[in-house]
Amino acid sequence: MKHAIFLFIFAAALSLACGDGLYDAYNARSGSLYAGKKQLFSAGGISFTMVGMPGGATFPTGVDDNGSATVAASYWIGEAEVTFELWNTVCAWAGNPARGTMQYTFASAGAGVGNHYPVTNINWRDCMVWCNALTEWYNAMTGTGYTCVYQASGSPLRKSESAAECDSVVPDAGASGFRLLSSDEWELAARYKGADNTYGAKEMPTASGMFWTPGDYASGATGESGEDELNDPTNAVAWFDRNSSSSIKEVKTKKANALGIYDMSGNVHEWCFDLFDAMNRIRRGGAWNSQSGNLQVGDVFNNEPVTAAATIGFRIARSHR
Repeated sequence: MKHAIFLFIFAAALSLACGDGLYDAYNARSGSLYAGKKQLFSAGGISFTMVGMPGGATFPTGVDDNGSATVAASYWIGEAEVTFELWNTVCAWAGNPARGTMQYTFASAGAGVGNHYPVTNINWRDCMVWCNALTEWYNAMTGTGYTCVYQASGSPLRKSESAAECDSVVPDAGASGFRLLSSDEWELAARYKGADNTYGAKEMPTASGMFWTPGDYASGATGESGEDELNDPTNAVAWFDRNSSSSIKEVKTKKANALGIYDMSGNVHEWCFDLFDAMNRIRRGGAWNSQSGNLQVGDVFNNEPVTAAATIGFRIARSHR
C-alpha cells in the first residue's frame, strides 16, 4: 500500500514538473496562474500573447541587488513589446471621429519600421491612454467586458493631450483592462528564474527555492555583460549597440527569458506607470543603441511624460482577475 501511494505521489509530481517546464516550489502554491502560463488574445485579425506571473514574490532590486520588493498581486505581462501593427490598428478604431465623445486622440501618432517592430515615438501619456483604447477595442471585437484602468471623473481617459488629467490619474486597482506595468512588476518579470540556481542566481530568504537573475545581468542572460563582443552573454537575449547595426529590430528575434518573455532588455526602452520623481516617469530595459551596461535588469531610467523618441516603446500588463 505504501509503495502504491509513493508511486502515485511521484507520478503526480513528475506530471506537474514536466507540464510547463517552469514548475517549482513557487508555482506549487500559486493556484491557477503559474509563472510562465501563456494566454493568447486574438481580435480583428491580430493576436498577441501575455504571460502570467503570480503574486506574492519578494525579489532583489537594484544593479547591486541591495534592495528588495514584493509584488503582492498576480498579473499578466506582454510576451513582447507593443508592435506597430497592434498600436496602429487600435488607434485607427479608437480615433475614428464617428465615435464622438468616445473618440481617442493622441499627442503622438507613433512610428514603426514594420508591423512586427516595436512602436516608438510615443510618450508616456499616449501609452497610458492607449491602454484604455486597447481595452475598449478588445471588448468591441470580442464581446469581453474588461474595464478601463485609467479614469477621470468617472469616465475613461481618452485624450493624451490632457496633461493634468493624465499626470494625476490613479489606476483603478479593481479594473480588469489593459494597463502599463509598474516598475516592480517589470523588474520581477525581468529577473524571474524559478528553481534555476545557475549563472549567479540570487535567492531571497522569504521565497525558499526561488531564484532571481542578478541585477547587473540582462534579462535571461547567463552572465554579466563583458568586453568580449563575440562571447558576451547579452548577445543571446538583447539587441543593443554592439549587435543591432544601429537599428531597431522585430520583436521576439532574440532568446526569451525564463518566463518566456522577449526583449525585456534591449530593442526599445519600456515606459512604466510609476513616477521617478515629481516630474518624470520610469522607463526600463535599455534600447537598440544602448551600451550593454545599460541593459541591466536592476537599472532604472526616467524621462518627462512628454518625451517621445525612436528608442522608447512600452509593454502592456493586465491584473489577474
